[in-house]
Amino acid sequence: MNTTAPTFRPWLGRLAAVALLASAGNALAQESVGTVKRVEGQPVLASASGERPAQVGAAVYRGDRVLTRAGAAAGITLMDGTQLAVGPNSTVTVQAFQFDTTTRQGSLLVDVARGAMRMVSGLIARADPRSVSINTPTATIGIRGTDFVVDVGDDTKTQ
Repeated sequence: MNTTAPTFRPWLGRLAAVALLASAGNALAQESVGTVKRVEGQPVLASASGERPAQVGAAVYRGDRVLTRAGAAAGITLMDGTQLAVGPNSTVTVQAFQFDTTTRQGSLLVDVARGAMRMVSGLIARADPRSVSINTPTATIGIRGTDFVVDVGDDTKTQ
């Protein structure tokens, strides 16, 4: 019978610590750019790491796609106060978002691949409307107003 105690392997503890720090670093590197404030039905947030329910209070990250099916909708408020209302049967992506809370300067790029989105602009557009763009399959829209609707039909025509 072997009565020797197992030897502690110091490298195993270090490896676990490195793995823990790496996963924490990834979470910190991905800053939230907004929050889901309202939902109807079962909208989804999709990213490179998979899909998750778009529940009230859920964080929205740069690159997230908001997917809605028939009977579903989502309301999102970005960190600068911009409000996005995504209608049924829509695909909307927060492609780029940068905002400095001190200077109130930043930029916003949203892709509307299909469906409808209403946008009420926040501090970025108020400071410099040229810093906000909406892409659709057929056009890039520059913002000059504060409240507007983009509708991309099934034939990908922008209205």
